[in-house]
Amino acid sequence: MDKGTIAAARATSVIGAPFCLNGSNPDSGFDCVGLTAFCYGLDPDSLPRRVGLGRVAAEVWHSALNKAGFTPTQTPNTGDLLLLDCGRGRLHLGVGHLGVAAEHGLIHAHAGLRRVVYADSPAPMAVLARYRQT
Repeated sequence: MDKGTIAAARATSVIGAPFCLNGSNPDSGFDCVGLTAFCYGLDPDSLPRRVGLGRVAAEVWHSALNKAGFTPTQTPNTGDLLLLDCGRGRLHLGVGHLGVAAEHGLIHAHAGLRRVVYADSPAPMAVLARYRQT
């Protein structure tokens, strides 16, 4: 089984887990960074939190993901790590959220719903970049 399939399976296994700011495990809950770390087997402290928005945030994320063994990809695949713009298509805020690509949608820690959820589409967020663990 490839790393993306494993990451997607781990994400699927925690759908319904609570949202918890700075959380990184199924018992206490997850935020988007903690969910990412859990799904890809990373140390949550190795990923940036609250790096701001815009180009600087994108560069910080690119650097952190590169160090963690991810490469950018244009071809969608289950298990891709998604960098998402929370500007709802109007503000173009830059990287503000993370999700794991599922077979027909994405899984992410939804602060508003206070839990990890599956969504058919990232809308109203926009996918800014996709990364694949190598």
